[in-house]
Amino acid sequence: MKKKTLHEINRYEDAAFPVEMYTVTKESIFPKGRGYMDLHWHEELQFTMVLGGSLQMQVDASVMP
Repeated sequence: MKKKTLHEINRYEDAAFPVEMYTVTKESIFPKGRGYMDLHWHEELQFTMVLGGSLQMQVDASVMP
């Protein structure tokens, strides 16, 4: 059984412009990635914009409503 790491290492098409945008719904994420429900961490800054409904997110040990 392969041990799963929580550290997500993102690979970008253009290393000079390391930006990626994901479209996430309850059913899927595009382009395919790690998975929006998986606990993980990464070096990059992450911005999240909610267009409808609600979102609960955990950052470090704090739960953000």
